[in-house]
Amino acid sequence: MYYEENTSALRPRYGSIVDDERLSAEEMDERRRQNIAYEYLCHLEEAKQWMEACLEEELPPPTELEEGLRNGVYLGKLATFFAPKMVSEKKIYDRDQARYKRTGLHFRHTDNTVQWLRAMESVGLPKIFYPETTDVYDRKNMPRVIYCPG
Repeated sequence: MYYEENTSALRPRYGSIVDDERLSAEEMDERRRQNIAYEYLCHLEEAKQWMEACLEEELPPPTELEEGLRNGVYLGKLATFFAPKMVSEKKIYDRDQARYKRTGLHFRHTDNTVQWLRAMESVGLPKIFYPETTDVYDRKNMPRVIYCPG
């Protein structure tokens, strides 16, 4: 850190750049990418904890959560939590995820995501925040899914 001399004491000069601390454009870009990734992982953990509190069940670790959301089961259960009149547990396809674990994604898993989107609409969340079904199923834009769990 660079310090500025004052008659009474030395105090740090925040925001100053010393010549040997200057970063190249590539280094700044890399730091920005790392900060964005770090913030996303923090938000992913926050979303996971919030969903676990709502669903009262353990979700996959943050490193596996995106993949765990693709089948829409957790999203469907979340929809049941905040819009129980709109989505019942019976409407969630592959609730126990047995088919998903056995054979992988099935197109009917998108029904769970659609139920979640309808539940968000029923509670009045503005549509601008909604991800697309393909954002979930095909992992086209998982950050949008994570930033909008419901």
